[in-house]
Amino acid sequence: MNLKVILLIFIFPFQIYSQEEIYLYPDKPSEFIFGEDSILVFIKKNFDICNHFNERRSATVQFVVEPNGCTSNLIFISKINDDLKEKIRVIFNQLPLWKPGTVNSKPVRSYRILNIICNKEVKKE
Repeated sequence: MNLKVILLIFIFPFQIYSQEEIYLYPDKPSEFIFGEDSILVFIKKNFDICNHFNERRSATVQFVVEPNGCTSNLIFISKINDDLKEKIRVIFNQLPLWKPGTVNSKPVRSYRILNIICNKEVKKE
């Protein structure tokens, strides 16, 4: 029996930066492409994330902004249910590119922490 092995190579639109250092405090921190203050506005405007909370709650996430502006390595710092985690993963997969942090004027991998706060009013009976 003669077996043939076929090797398929998939090219993805992102790069893997597993061996590069991830900066906590780059010279210039990464920022959301529409401005630092607009990330939460963008999330709340484009996604119904607050409907997953029964009251005023927050979800804190840590992620890496890659040199090409993509996000990766999403970690949930706060304890939230699995449905909400999946919703946040979907949000991060659909976010526009970020402006990467820089060290010596070169784009680098850098950590970001984001606290998504929903001010949902609870109806009193």
